[in-house]
Amino acid sequence: MEHRNWQQEYERILEEAKRAGRIQVLPSRSEKRRHPRFRLKAGKVLVTEQIPHDVVDLSVSGLAFYSDRPFTAGQSILMSLHQVVAIQAEVMGCDALSGPDAPAPYKVRCQFQDADYGLRFLVVAMEMERGS
Repeated sequence: MEHRNWQQEYERILEEAKRAGRIQVLPSRSEKRRHPRFRLKAGKVLVTEQIPHDVVDLSVSGLAFYSDRPFTAGQSILMSLHQVVAIQAEVMGCDALSGPDAPAPYKVRCQFQDADYGLRFLVVAMEMERGS
C-alpha cells in the first residue's frame, strides 16, 4: 500500500486554492479560525441518516452544512462524502437562518473528532472536487 504524506498533499492543495482564489476567509465569531475554509462547488455531505446536505465550507478541523432540521450541540454525527470517505464529528452549533435568501432553515457547524483524519478528509474532498 502506498504511503501518502497528507500534510504535504494539504499544503499543495492550499497553494493551488490560493492561486485560484478559492480559499474562503470567514470572519471569526465565537469560534477560533485556525485553518482556512474551503468552498466546494457542488459539495454534498451525507450525515448520520444518509440524507445529503449542502456543504457550506470545509477545513482541516471541521465542516459546516445546511440542513432542513436542527441538530443539537454536542451531538455526535457521522459524515461521508459520496460514501467514499467518512469521519466522526461533533455538532458545535446550529444556527437558525431566516429571510427570503436563506439557503436552508439551519446552518450546522461541526468539529472533526480526529484532527489527523480531518486533514485526510479535506484532501480527499478537494481531490474529488477537482476530478468532477
